[in-house]
Amino acid sequence: MNPLGIDSIGRVIEKGLDIIFPDPAVAAQYKLDLQKDENQFALAKLADETARLNAQVEVNKIEAASPDKWASGWRPAFGWMCAVVVFSQFILAPYLPWLMEVFGFYTPPVPKIDMEMLWPLVMGMMGLSWNRSQDKAKGVA
Repeated sequence: MNPLGIDSIGRVIEKGLDIIFPDPAVAAQYKLDLQKDENQFALAKLADETARLNAQVEVNKIEAASPDKWASGWRPAFGWMCAVVVFSQFILAPYLPWLMEVFGFYTPPVPKIDMEMLWPLVMGMMGLSWNRSQDKAKGVA
């Protein structure tokens, strides 16, 4: 999806060049220049995104190295919370009511957690993303 409509604008410009310059060689040169400009725009966007991500990595390193538990401890805390929720939903929730019934205890209803919202957080915390898999496949540390 292109919210700025750059692709559609480029197509309109190409059609206009065909009308303005009937000579195919001249039109091809202008189309090549247009494609170069579009590629430079795309590369600039990628460079900006890379710079933003690298800045976030540096912030993450600084936070993780901090001796202050308020700065460095929030990531492990979220990791443990995710682990507790996954454990409770996949181990406790299915088996605890059954065990309580087997041993004759009252079985309270077990609340369900919306796992659809939790999985992106868990995967992000564990670093399980396509980018990291690609890095490992290429041998990048």
